[in-house]
Amino acid sequence: MCGIVGVAGDLTQKEDKIFRTMLILDTVRGEDSTGLAAVPKFGDPVVVKTVGPAFDLFASKKYDATMNKMNRVVIGHNRYATQGIVNKANAHPFEFQTLIGVHNGTLKNKHKLLDPHKFQVDSENLYHHIDKHGLKNAIELLDGAYSLAWWDKVDETFNLLRNSERPMFYAFND
Repeated sequence: MCGIVGVAGDLTQKEDKIFRTMLILDTVRGEDSTGLAAVPKFGDPVVVKTVGPAFDLFASKKYDATMNKMNRVVIGHNRYATQGIVNKANAHPFEFQTLIGVHNGTLKNKHKLLDPHKFQVDSENLYHHIDKHGLKNAIELLDGAYSLAWWDKVDETFNLLRNSERPMFYAFND
């Protein structure tokens, strides 16, 4: 099963270190690939992905460049491949015109989503469907387990959603 971690707010180096530690600890949820989406205070969101555990991601120059910005949201994902081959393309997060998202869970009815033949991974197919038809339409179709975290590029909001088949924990800090 995959794992999702993240931080949001006025992020400093302290939160960057906390995020890094969470991504390392979350490796127990999957070592097939690791990725992150960072939303800087100024500029466009950035997606960084690699095949392998978190330490492989940390070794990339793009990781350093992304984390050295003043970010307001960073979403991380460790993948344990249950569908599709292990490669960078199938690593989370998935970016589309209106959103960037990660998913933990397995969908039983990917075939009901838009263009299922175009995607090896149910998670990517789900975010493609949300991008084209909206969240409400996608959720009405879903059968299976999901815990979702995504950045809405249009509304500029960080979003979390899960069903009863997946846990999700969050905390607030001053």
